[in-house]
Amino acid sequence: MKLMVIITLGAICLLFNGCKSEKEFDAKSITPQIIAHGELFGNDLYGVFNQNQVIKTQTELNELIALMNSVSDSQINFFETEIDFSIYQVLAIFDIVRSSNESNIKITNITEFSDKLIVNTKITSRKGFWESISQSCRFMKLPKTSKKIIFEIEEDSGDEISLKDTQWKLAGIVNLQTNELKVLKPEVSNCIKCYTLLFNSKSIADGFSTFCVVRVNLTQPECLISIIGGQNERDDGYLFQEAINLVTSYSIKKSCSLPFNDGCYSLNFFYKEDEIEYCLKYYKI
Repeated sequence: MKLMVIITLGAICLLFNGCKSEKEFDAKSITPQIIAHGELFGNDLYGVFNQNQVIKTQTELNELIALMNSVSDSQINFFETEIDFSIYQVLAIFDIVRSSNESNIKITNITEFSDKLIVNTKITSRKGFWESISQSCRFMKLPKTSKKIIFEIEEDSGDEISLKDTQWKLAGIVNLQTNELKVLKPEVSNCIKCYTLLFNSKSIADGFSTFCVVRVNLTQPECLISIIGGQNERDDGYLFQEAINLVTSYSIKKSCSLPFNDGCYSLNFFYKEDEIEYCLKYYKI
């Protein structure tokens, strides 16, 4: 009788697929370790690095680094070049070759399934001002696996918007490595016009820091945003001036996470300081 009960329960379990076998696999997220990122520059990039690569040996990695150095002016920051390939493998992700545009590669998620790994990446491109051929890349290491690796890439090149007669307010300075936002003082409750912009044409805007007059001219890449007059700054006004003096590019994109964002747009001015990338992030009001 006991044997009959056991057999019957087992049959029911198989019939309704309600018992989990030992071979079933729950999908899980994998956190990679970034070992390098940066830009390749040069006219010989076309056709060389137009694919993502799975690197399984130190020799393959060394040969790829040597090839990058031979065909381009490489500005790649490698944090680690000697890899223990007995327990790790390296993924190299390359953006397309771009002319007069800059791009950023972000690994949004890596998911492991029973038979494969899916690597989700987001590439954000923005308009730069240098007339150059460039290609972004990012290297990461993750635990060694024999599973198939699939790359899924999403590209965000921004959305077109007519800037004329639009008004913008500075949300703050974003550290692009940590995604932390620093709100500059005085805040809007204490100074309504501080850190604002008003576009009087499709490319030129005037506005304010704390006490000074700010000019934006998107057609002048050597001086996208600058101070054109005014008195001494107060609060974080000096920090704002230091930042705009380092700006090299900008982007306009959908960004619905900011407060009071009319139409979900953000205007971003990018710069680098001490090898860390930042942006001055404005939202449309």
